[in-house]
Amino acid sequence: MVIRGDGRNVIPEGGTGPAHQAGEPYIVSSGACTPEGTGGSAIDPNSTAIFLLQSKDEVLMVREGPGGRRIHMDGRGHPDLTRLTPSLYGHSIGHYEGGALVVETVGLPEGAVQGGGRRRPATRLTERFQLSPDGKRLAITYTWDDPVIYVRPHTYQYSFERLPPESYAFETWCDSSDPTQRQSIVPPKQAQ
Repeated sequence: MVIRGDGRNVIPEGGTGPAHQAGEPYIVSSGACTPEGTGGSAIDPNSTAIFLLQSKDEVLMVREGPGGRRIHMDGRGHPDLTRLTPSLYGHSIGHYEGGALVVETVGLPEGAVQGGGRRRPATRLTERFQLSPDGKRLAITYTWDDPVIYVRPHTYQYSFERLPPESYAFETWCDSSDPTQRQSIVPPKQAQ
């Protein structure tokens, strides 16, 4: 089995769903409150709602859950990588190209990325956020570029549906010392 970096999604090798038989227990959560590896709360959003909040100098990307991400829009560059401590969100700078928000991030810790890719602090992630013409869908195209790791850039895309205007983010609570955060479930046998 492969566990995604956020510790919640258990996927069989080469598959897309849980690797278990009906009636067998399996782990739903590894108990991690802070996403590990991919930085799931912003670099690699999962199925919880994400919100993009823009001001003159920055875009904040927050979701229903822990963590948030700052994208600097004030024209600054990246700091010297030798002086930057790798973190789950790295250092992000952005600008607009036409109607698309283009964000470049460096300073992420070494680890895996979706689709079998890898990264290190010097790897550059470029994300392109493009809203559909009707405003109902957001596509985020991820391009990981690092000549030490890749022969050509590693690219994939996620699509999201827009929530109705009256929607809002729910707060979630997570205590990684709580043993119920690591509990397994036993799915019931299904009627044929």
